[in-house]
Amino acid sequence: MAEAGANLQAVIDAAAPGDEVILAPGVHEITKELLLRKPLTIRGTGGEPAVLRSAGAPVVMNIGTGSDHPTLLEGLEIDSEAKCLVHQSGSLILKDCRVTTRSTLEFNYVIGLESMGERRNVVEIDQCQLVAHYAGDTAEGTPPDVDVVLVLAGARYEEIRISDSEIINEVPNRISNGFETRSTIARITLQKNNFHC
Repeated sequence: MAEAGANLQAVIDAAAPGDEVILAPGVHEITKELLLRKPLTIRGTGGEPAVLRSAGAPVVMNIGTGSDHPTLLEGLEIDSEAKCLVHQSGSLILKDCRVTTRSTLEFNYVIGLESMGERRNVVEIDQCQLVAHYAGDTAEGTPPDVDVVLVLAGARYEEIRISDSEIINEVPNRISNGFETRSTIARITLQKNNFHC
């Protein structure tokens, strides 16, 4: 079990593909973005929340496993003043998580999907709460453009599935979205979600 204050990158690097990493309850401060380059299961204990909170990192976690074996993030809270999750490659399942950004910066997002390779990836988000919290205006005095889930231009995905989730965008900017795609995706499934944008 990785305790709060542990070097999570070292724990991730030491794990073998397919291993399970359990995060102890409490706040795990992330000062440099976590790089996930192999498929793992990372989950909380199921009791008090395990919170991954950015402490200066521009991204909490960058996922690029290049594997069909899914990475599972389950029972976590992920909190940032910038980007929370960036997905670059590999299959990903996000389950029973609360993911929140409090950005005052332009062109930000809670979850960014940007897989650009030949591999057609599948991303599944299930029973999650995804929140873009309005933390204030930009330095120019206008509400920032912040999306909750953003599929970046040129990204390639076989399927994106979001189900039984709550997607909240509190930012009072008319071009801020709950789900936005700037790319072509083979299949998008949105099922039994509540959007508040």
